[in-house]
Parts: sequence; structure tokens; C-alpha cells
Amino acid sequence: LAPPEDQGTMRVQIRAPQYVNIEYMAKYMKAVSDIFATVPEVTIRFAQINKDQAPGTAMGGNRVKNWDERDRSLDEILREVQGKLSRLDGVNTFVFQPAPLPGVGNGPPVQIVVLSTGSYESIYQATEELKSAARASGLFTTMDSTLNFNSPTVQLNVDRAKANALGISMDTIGRTLATLVGENYVNRYIVEGRAYQVIPQVPRELRLT
Repeated sequence: LAPPEDQGTMRVQIRAPQYVNIEYMAKYMKAVSDIFATVPEVTIRFAQINKDQAPGTAMGGNRVKNWDERDRSLDEILREVQGKLSRLDGVNTFVFQPAPLPGVGNGPPVQIVVLSTGSYESIYQATEELKSAARASGLFTTMDSTLNFNSPTVQLNVDRAKANALGISMDTIGRTLATLVGENYVNRYIVEGRAYQVIPQVPRELRLT
């Protein structure tokens, strides 16, 4: 429970829906960067999209001027920035200071782990109640949970009679859709000693509809 220390550094975490792509994240990362650019105390800023594991998550950081070159504390700057970031639609964004002591981890200063032998639905309900109580207290600027039911689902109805008449099996239809829409790579090819994935997919304008 060490008190926070003005280290002249801000960290930012960005979380988007699970189904987003890198292009979606790049758009909001620029919006976040533009917000930090409006803060006169900020001198350096950077951002990184976690494209290899989860495109819907990103992180960034900012350096501010030295204490003798600014009139506001880092807490005051954080409150202003978080207010602007909270108005962004499409992503959840959290700005915070690094941990005051090494080895205690990073992330928002208050984190709660909910454990239960119940269903995911009951855990989700409990986390929503905690978030509501945090909002009502007026002590927290942002609230979020890593448990979300936001994975998109598409249901397709296949004309089995027509497919059978054309000699197309359900397995072929399923594998074709998985390849074109799911961005599964089918093999690799080598150019100048480097291996690259072959990823077939339908045109972008069709994937957006």
C-alpha cells in the first residue's frame, strides 16, 4: 500500500471488443495519441498494438515535463486525460501511473479478482454489481472487467437439398467458410530464406458486411 509517487510517467491500457482487427485499433490508437497531444505537459508518447496475441488490446505510455517545468501534478494531469479518454466510443481506455515500488506489477491501482465455483453468468453478474457500486461511490474514474460476453455470432441456414444436388457436402461448406472468413492460413512459402503464411480471405468490402 505504498503511496503513489509522481514519476513523470503515465501508462495507458486500451481494450476493444474481441472481434476487432488491427485497422480498428490503429484508428483508436491515433485518437488516444491525439488526446495526449493536447496536454501541454506531455513531451514523449508511444503506443503498441498487441497484434500477435489479441488485436483488441493495446498499451502506451507518456513522459511529462520535469517537476520544475510544470505547475500541475501528475494526478491532476491524469484526471484531465482520463476525462477526455472516457468520451471515446468503441474502446475502454485507462490511464494510470506506474507502480510506486518495483516488483508489484502494473495496471490500474485497484484490481479485484472474483473467484467462484458458479457459472460464468453468475461471475459476470457479480462483476457488474461491483462496477455499479464503484460508480455509485464516486471514488473511481473508470471501471472495467476482463469477463465480457461480446463475441459476435453469425448463424447460417444452408439449403441442404440444393447443396446435395450440386454435390457439395456440409464439410466442404464449413471448411470453405472457415478459410475465407476465419483467416486461417493454408501453408507457407519461402522468399529469400524467410517463411511467410498464405492466408486466403474474401475481399475487404465483403468482410465488412
